[in-house]
Amino acid sequence: MSTNPRAASLDGRGAALWWAARIPAWVFPALICAWFAAALAATAGDAPACSVAHPGDCGPDLGSALLGVCLLGVPVLLWWSPAAGCTAGIVFCVADVLVDTRGPASVVLVGYGMACAAVAAWLVRVRVGQRAITDHLAGVRVLLGWVRPGGLRRSRLLAVAAFAVMAAGLYAWYAHLGAVEDRHLAAAEVQSVQIVAVGKGKITVVLASGARRTLAVADTAGYPTGSSVPVRTDPGDPGWVRLLAEPDDPTGWAAGGFAAAAIAAALMSREWVGWRARRGLVTGRHRGIHVRIMTDERGAVLVYAADDVRGERPLAVVPVRWAAGAASAAGPGQVGAGRPDEPGQPGDLHGRGESGGFSDERAFGRAWRGEVDDAVTASPAMLVGGLHDDAWPAFVIGDYAVGDSAGGADVLLPVAPLRTFRSPPSTWWRLLRGGRGLRAAQRGPGGDDNPAGGTGGTATEYGLPGRPVPAGDADAAVPALPTVLRGPGRYRAAGATALGGGLFGAPIAVLLGLDVVPAVWLGGVLLANGLFATGRSVILDERRLTVRGPMFVHSVAWGRLHGARLVGDRLVLAWEPATVVAVGPFAPVGESPGRREQTERTGAAMMTLRARAVAGATGTGTGTGARLGRQVTRAPGFGFVVVAAYVLLVTASWWWHAHGG
Repeated sequence: MSTNPRAASLDGRGAALWWAARIPAWVFPALICAWFAAALAATAGDAPACSVAHPGDCGPDLGSALLGVCLLGVPVLLWWSPAAGCTAGIVFCVADVLVDTRGPASVVLVGYGMACAAVAAWLVRVRVGQRAITDHLAGVRVLLGWVRPGGLRRSRLLAVAAFAVMAAGLYAWYAHLGAVEDRHLAAAEVQSVQIVAVGKGKITVVLASGARRTLAVADTAGYPTGSSVPVRTDPGDPGWVRLLAEPDDPTGWAAGGFAAAAIAAALMSREWVGWRARRGLVTGRHRGIHVRIMTDERGAVLVYAADDVRGERPLAVVPVRWAAGAASAAGPGQVGAGRPDEPGQPGDLHGRGESGGFSDERAFGRAWRGEVDDAVTASPAMLVGGLHDDAWPAFVIGDYAVGDSAGGADVLLPVAPLRTFRSPPSTWWRLLRGGRGLRAAQRGPGGDDNPAGGTGGTATEYGLPGRPVPAGDADAAVPALPTVLRGPGRYRAAGATALGGGLFGAPIAVLLGLDVVPAVWLGGVLLANGLFATGRSVILDERRLTVRGPMFVHSVAWGRLHGARLVGDRLVLAWEPATVVAVGPFAPVGESPGRREQTERTGAAMMTLRARAVAGATGTGTGTGARLGRQVTRAPGFGFVVVAAYVLLVTASWWWHAHGG
């Protein structure tokens, strides 16, 4: 039995009430779209740009930097944390109307601020309503004291530290530029100079000494050739010249520092709140509710009503991690250890079936390999904690009807707050929906006999891409190990050219004075294409599969691999937990007659190595389900270094050009 009879269930009626209390899915996209109107209004309502007619309108302005960061953060926060996004929208609109914006534009900002306030109040009402529904249903209190909550995640702390260092560096540079400018201003003299040339965004003047200087201006319309303008010069530094009406403005550096500090604060606050929530889940007793769950392709839990056996109507989504349970301790055939016919799989969440508490992951694996002819069911579980937006619930799976304790069951702890389900995260989620039989449904001409692997559709079980690749002959299918498979040579050569063009072309263009935005955009496009063409490879060895991508490197134990499917000259791989990645095409090796044949041989070798791993686990009686976290890893790839170098080169080129280097 995999339920606690004293816990209440969220049945269809309760789920309908809970769903009716939510905020409709269109509200936040509409609020983000309205943000563009508010941003245009804020820009249009700003004070005039600094010029001869409006002296003193530019210069360092920390208030504008803070408002700009708040404005740009609104759409991001509305997606990441709706309550924080609404708060940021209200703060920005009020501050901008009071400090900066005048005229009709202020009406638009007031309207947007009121809309954010209304949505924020709506969020509070929804949270109260959903909590009341689940509190009415909640039954037995569950104790998770035997589960380790874990500490603050090192990856998040490193990200926070990186952004904090960036913020400190940018603001220190802003302070340095301000101090240098103040020293020049203290020694400066004012003189009138004549404009001898006007260019795009700059003017050339002749000083009293006869020297010429080119100065950047906000608008050349106020500086006709032959006119005179007042400037400041420093007798101790002949190269320092500033227009009296347009002083130097390093506010952008401060804005960058504030933005980095805001990101660091947001990440740290989310991680701190999550740690406290997980700690609270395992240190007290919380009411449990019976629900059903499945996982999406990101490994997040989709929550369903307890009587939604096929998982047809998801209510909420919660990113989780495995915290404890039989998946890490039991042997084959025991609770959470996997089924005897396929050891090496994780616990109950990754199986299927009503009585055993199995869910979609294992059934998805069978479907991926073409072995399944029945339907996926959502796994019964107990939700512990709140079931409302911004709640941090845990999920208990398996045999936990032992008093009030969940000891011996599998437990999933949240790593991000619950969000009401709005739309599938990708087309892969639709492959996991209940109510869709797993029997082969011929889709498109040719079916599995289509030699192209599905350009016009293929016969697939479950709507999956291409066709499954079976294991090959144990001796002939596997090449000498380890072996590294890369893309075709001409493909990689073109990628290297694009990578070099993007990495060095954009900085050179900026250095030569071309427009920064199109140069950086075009360089970024070339850089991305180059990374994807040169940074992808697959490594096969006796113990694991390594998939190197441009940004991440995945290392997967063979027992965790669901299988490989052939789509044209590419392989689509799936492994636990809930990950789908496309690889290929591969350059032909040895006697392989073509790229598609090489890809198919590679897939057969993978499946053979997987079969060996599963057979070895069966023979030793120990599944690879133990220590799940160490069986599948993801590490940063070299793409992060390339992107950082690109940003550094572009920034250095822009600075050099802006300062007349």
